[in-house]
Amino acid sequence: MNENKDLTNEETFALAVQNHQDNNLKIAENLYNAVLKNDPNYAAAYNNLGVMFQSLEYFDKAIINYKKAITINPNQLDALNNIGLSFHQLKAYEKAVSYFERVIKINPNHIEALNNLGLTYYDMLENKKAIKYYEKVIKIEPTYMNAYHNLAIILKELGQYKKAKNYFEKVIKTGSPSKNTLVQYGRTLLNINGDLKGLEYIAKGEGVIKFTQSDFKII
Repeated sequence: MNENKDLTNEETFALAVQNHQDNNLKIAENLYNAVLKNDPNYAAAYNNLGVMFQSLEYFDKAIINYKKAITINPNQLDALNNIGLSFHQLKAYEKAVSYFERVIKINPNHIEALNNLGLTYYDMLENKKAIKYYEKVIKIEPTYMNAYHNLAIILKELGQYKKAKNYFEKVIKTGSPSKNTLVQYGRTLLNINGDLKGLEYIAKGEGVIKFTQSDFKII
């Protein structure tokens, strides 16, 4: 039992997660710390504190907490993936790659880590490696549309417009393409044959689909 109105540690953790998801971050932080006071080896609490600090752009604190989670449980995939995302945001790409690779060494079919490797290698200007990982994602999970979009972006930049067009169209056929996808698809059509239909697809925004806060996994 702990000091939070006689809740069990598991109940306190659940309450912390609820407050975290409701963006009551100070309350959630206090509850996670209460959990850790009772059980210093509660890896999920450290992971979630890391996600919280990352959302506030306190990257050093985030990484410290992810590392604590990994020390307790070296196979904590969410923490390994999350710390990789944090290093990517800091542009420490080699470190990011090392953590994403640890994830797929444990689980070769971990979609998020494979996609994140694609994103990281893209930012490192290593397009061949990025393509390899996006293709792996699509093979494992054919409905993972971010990989199609990001693969199409690279193919477009390489001048492989027809291939890029095919991948963009797979995303568009889902019925909920991002504005980024529509813009890039439109520009691809223009590049292929000057098809003025491309102008209909050009809207605000462009680029690869990057990380959002939802990519950092609360456990």
